[in-house]
Amino acid sequence: MILTNRLFERNVPSRNAKSIFIFCEGRRREYDYFKYFKEKDSRINIEIHKIAPDDNNSPEGLFDIAVNAFCPIEEKGYKPKYDLIEGDEVWIVLDT
Repeated sequence: MILTNRLFERNVPSRNAKSIFIFCEGRRREYDYFKYFKEKDSRINIEIHKIAPDDNNSPEGLFDIAVNAFCPIEEKGYKPKYDLIEGDEVWIVLDT
């Protein structure tokens, strides 16, 4: 039996790709390492936050940078740099 009422159209994906937000202690090597994976797989959106030379790259400093990227101090008029949705991940990468 042949079905004649099939729809041959491509459905638009209904969800966004998972995002991983990475905050690295190092300013170059870790960034280059994760950039490789960003270019390799398009199914996962990888955002690598490159810290400035004058940023505090201690564990506590990286945590504060990550918190401020998602929950900035609103009374100073800052807007979030990134938006999180369900399923996204935030990584803080340290070289010990």
